[in-house]
Amino acid sequence: VFLKKLTYTTWGLLVLAVTLTLVTLNNVKKENEYDWTQQFEQEGKKNTLILRKEIENLKQDVIGITSLFKSSKKITRSAFKTYTASLLDKNHFIRSFLWIPRIKQHKRSTIESQAQKEGLVNYQFTIRNEESTYITAPNKKEYFPIHYIESHLENDSFLGFDASSQPTLLKLVNQARDSGKIVATNTRDVFNQDPKGMLVVFFSPVYEGEKIPKTVEDKKRSFMGVAVGMYKLDDMIKQTLETYLVPGIFLTIFDKNKAINLYGNLKENALIEKEMGLNISMIRWTLVWQGSLDFQKGPNRLHNWLSAAVLALIIFSAV
Repeated sequence: VFLKKLTYTTWGLLVLAVTLTLVTLNNVKKENEYDWTQQFEQEGKKNTLILRKEIENLKQDVIGITSLFKSSKKITRSAFKTYTASLLDKNHFIRSFLWIPRIKQHKRSTIESQAQKEGLVNYQFTIRNEESTYITAPNKKEYFPIHYIESHLENDSFLGFDASSQPTLLKLVNQARDSGKIVATNTRDVFNQDPKGMLVVFFSPVYEGEKIPKTVEDKKRSFMGVAVGMYKLDDMIKQTLETYLVPGIFLTIFDKNKAINLYGNLKENALIEKEMGLNISMIRWTLVWQGSLDFQKGPNRLHNWLSAAVLALIIFSAV
């Protein structure tokens, strides 16, 4: 009855008002969604920087071990244990710290005997056979045995293992040697303690003398070995980000080409997704940040109620 009394002019104004309200509603909705997206992206960038900083800190810890060897011509097993103890106390995601020296063939028996006198009665240079059993390493020109190892677990079964007999380890040792810089990468557990586990590994080279040689040939000639830090990737990320991740944000990490899933799993019903790169040395990660409505309770929806109120007011005024 009331609507029949409306003039054409009033109808026109009413339609115009409703149209403008709906257009405004749509624009405000897009603006709120854009703001929500920007806030999500900033949160992802912040957490990516936190993760990068933690990896850089771990890198510096391993460089610190290298400095220990540079400051003294000889570092004892007990000195290595003492230095790394504080690092182990700091992080529970550490797999182990290693010292892998370069040992010439003519020094092998001396090194083995010295370790045995230090209480490691079964110490000898070893390799793994096809059955993954440790056997005595055959004679060759030089070795890279795991001479010191410190970890949260009392496990010395790897002591004496010749890293140069493991292609992945040898490649990383040589890259650190030839570059003169610490090499960081992620790899499967090379010792098969956790075959499915992924490690972040740092190899820091040590040379004779105080300065790093300039040429590759000089680096090869004066190369003494590498200090190694191994960290459990999954635990490292969880411990680093657990106090920073807000509800509704999720992280999945892939390698550079997204061929290998390193951490987490993608959410099928995520409302928002942002990819970010993290590159440190040989580490090439693609971080995929996903979000749900739990992130800041989703885009601001207050405009829905305001628009409904405005529409009701327009209709009420018209009739």
